[in-house]
Amino acid sequence: MNIFALVSLITALVFVNLGNLIYYKDTKNAANQLMAVFCLVFAYYSFCEFGYRQTRFEEIARLAYNISVFRLLAVAFLLHFILVYTKMPLTGKKRLIYILIYGPALAFPVIDLATEWITAGMVLRYWGWYHIYANSLAVYFYKTWFVIIYAVSAFLCFRYYFRVTGKRLKTQSLYISVAVVIPLLVNLITGEDAIIPFLAKTPDLVTTAALFGGVLVIFAIVKYGFFRLSPAMAAENILSTMSDALLLVNSEGKIEMTNESAASLLGCQKNELIGRTIKELIPDGKPSVYIGGKIAEIKELVSDFKTYRGNLVPVSISTSLLRDEGGETQGVVCIARDLTFRMQVEGQLQEKNRQLEAANRAKSDFLATMSHELRTPLNAVIGFSELMLDGATGDINKEQKNCLDDILASGQQLLTLVSDVLDLSRVESGRTDLFLESVNMSKVIDSAVQIMTIQLNDHGHKLNVNIGDITAVKADGRRVRQIILNLLSNAIKFTPAGGVIRIEAEKKDNYCLVSVIDNGVGIPEKDRERIFEAFVQLGYAMDGAKKGAGLGLAICRGLVEAQGGRIWVESEEGKGSKFIFTLPVYRE
Repeated sequence: MNIFALVSLITALVFVNLGNLIYYKDTKNAANQLMAVFCLVFAYYSFCEFGYRQTRFEEIARLAYNISVFRLLAVAFLLHFILVYTKMPLTGKKRLIYILIYGPALAFPVIDLATEWITAGMVLRYWGWYHIYANSLAVYFYKTWFVIIYAVSAFLCFRYYFRVTGKRLKTQSLYISVAVVIPLLVNLITGEDAIIPFLAKTPDLVTTAALFGGVLVIFAIVKYGFFRLSPAMAAENILSTMSDALLLVNSEGKIEMTNESAASLLGCQKNELIGRTIKELIPDGKPSVYIGGKIAEIKELVSDFKTYRGNLVPVSISTSLLRDEGGETQGVVCIARDLTFRMQVEGQLQEKNRQLEAANRAKSDFLATMSHELRTPLNAVIGFSELMLDGATGDINKEQKNCLDDILASGQQLLTLVSDVLDLSRVESGRTDLFLESVNMSKVIDSAVQIMTIQLNDHGHKLNVNIGDITAVKADGRRVRQIILNLLSNAIKFTPAGGVIRIEAEKKDNYCLVSVIDNGVGIPEKDRERIFEAFVQLGYAMDGAKKGAGLGLAICRGLVEAQGGRIWVESEEGKGSKFIFTLPVYRE
């Protein structure tokens, strides 16, 4: 048995044990599973290599080599392990990546067994039997795939090493990178089939290099506990990846440990913070975590940290005391969150709110001014129309009378709209004139019913009023009547001729509930909130009914809420609606 065959046998035994060791460190971890499978596949390849290196018969060597052709799966499993270990994001690309990795690893062995496109034969060398590659396009693709796999594996390993933070993770990634890359490089430069024929006169030393890598990983597992999520590793992972700054302060008040986020926040290196105190980081005059000279346990304190460049950074600080078994404080954990971005966003939102409030006030002021300006000419139009209809300016014929009736009706409608716009502007700006006093709800409802009697009769509606045992409410009687008139007007418009409308009032707890109910068209569920917005018209009014501007319910909501109540609607499409509002009971 030559020395190279012996190395192959030892490598096989080492990798069988290494795979078993890694798998049982954490049986549920995907990285452990993939590395264990790689080790077993590589052990199978090494054992086959031992078979064709130690025999002197070409037939046996060829058989052992043919059995080993699926060794390419070891390379595929290794790259898959590296992708998982280095936490490469594969979302949405997994299927394609797995095809690119495992497809060639299965296809090339099948081609090698079925044809002579890859392996042309076996030749005996001083290190044992060796395979000879054919001069074909298949070999070119075969070697190209190998180079790509090697390059990607090496790149990912070292990129992960330079990106990862934390001493433990960095050491682990260095060991694994060396253990993976050295066998890959050795495979590239040794042997007669070397892709880079630097040592083409030597045997293929990949198993020797792999043996070195396997021993290196075993040493790392024994010394550092790799491939096992220990409490120390978990803590280091958390510290290195958390976005908040963490400062561990000892019993003397000095910083003993910190993380990368703290160093980044303060613009320094981690070791520059060790030995300093929290008091040095908080400028004079700023809220401090110290009470009576000691750091207190605080859930949240908004203050500032002073960076090494002298800049102030707004932070939210929370502290937690570390006590021993006897209850004595041994240290403090201080966590600080950078508030710079949050304060910038809050400042932008406040500025936007100020701009919106200013625009809303300007709109309300404009509407109020315009409403006042329009009232005077409208009153004149209405007044002169009524005088002319009464014959104050002389006799008028029928055609003139019809024209004046239209002018009067249009003027009154426009005046109502102007009044509604004025009311809405006052409600939205919070400048509604209210005279809150003790109001008899029964009298207010009766007054509203009398005003709407003609409209009810014109539409053939029946009105039922049911007023329970209610006490006086604290409200503005004139505004309450306006609310009931608006609700009654809507009920008349949205109820077919000959419908039934009800007004109910009752006392519930400290409020009086007033309901206006109709059996009209109802309101779809999706529109039940929208109808209380200004200028919203759903278009469900009965034929011939005059449509308003969509302001009535918006005004009702504003007036109800201004008097300490609330308003809502209950409705079923096709069966009717029930508008309910509440007002507080009057108390002496």
